[in-house]
Amino acid sequence: MVPTTPESQPPSSSGPRGATLTGDGWTVTVASVGAELVSVRTPSGRELLWDAGPQWRRHAPILFPCIGRSPGDSVTVDGVAYPMPQHGFARDMAFTLTASSDDTCEFELVSDDRTRRHYPFDFALLVRHRVRGSELRSDYSIVNTGSRIMPASLGLHTAFLWPTEPAAREASSVVFAEAQSDRVHRVVDGVPLPESQPSPLSGRTLALSDTLFDAGAVVFERVAGTEATYKSEATGTLTLTWAGFEQFAVWSPPSRAGFVCLEPWAGLPAPETSNGELGAGPASLVIPPGQERVFSCTVDLDAE
Repeated sequence: MVPTTPESQPPSSSGPRGATLTGDGWTVTVASVGAELVSVRTPSGRELLWDAGPQWRRHAPILFPCIGRSPGDSVTVDGVAYPMPQHGFARDMAFTLTASSDDTCEFELVSDDRTRRHYPFDFALLVRHRVRGSELRSDYSIVNTGSRIMPASLGLHTAFLWPTEPAAREASSVVFAEAQSDRVHRVVDGVPLPESQPSPLSGRTLALSDTLFDAGAVVFERVAGTEATYKSEATGTLTLTWAGFEQFAVWSPPSRAGFVCLEPWAGLPAPETSNGELGAGPASLVIPPGQERVFSCTVDLDAE
């Protein structure tokens, strides 16, 4: 059953089978629950993802149909309130594995009576992970299979390893390919602060530190460009390239955990002052009947 609490622990991944990709020397494990990447080991044997330790019991959840915590933990559609878990329900639901090979796997989540308790729309959420050469590419498609306009948001929440040794930790950075706005938004426990804040960037570089996230996640409301490079001793140098996403968040918990989340988003958390009407929040998608929206994110390794 889909959880209704604001922030739930992930369910067991037992049940419908996941997939393991082994093409071109990669070893990538994907759980059926959430179609979530749970381990990404490069051809050189380096692990890239957080192991879902006690500071955060997840690896790389997919956020749908909401990002963040909905006001009052519910959304309103046509005057009716529906309970909505933080970051939506897709991350805690079993997807169906529809295709699998040594380098590609495809999963699907289709609306049913369980999803309609929270989100009264008909949809298909399609996820494909593929390894090839130096790249891990993930593709996402939201299809409106119903007869009315469907509001939605989609976000990635991928936790890359971040060193715990202080010197190596503070030598890590995220470098954007293009200059960004001098203002950012901060999000605390899934809720955006009411006012924008000065950007912590120096030029195009976000220097990672133990104090950076004390004020919450760093959210770029309209990210410029489609590329960012993460540099750390834990992962080496990785370049993320995305398409379809217009927002970007960077987050790590204040517990000084050994990971940092790099998150392309299509949508933003609803402010506490909103009326909870689904789709009324900033940057939400609006998908007409019979139409789809497609997104992708590629992780490209620097020479290992």
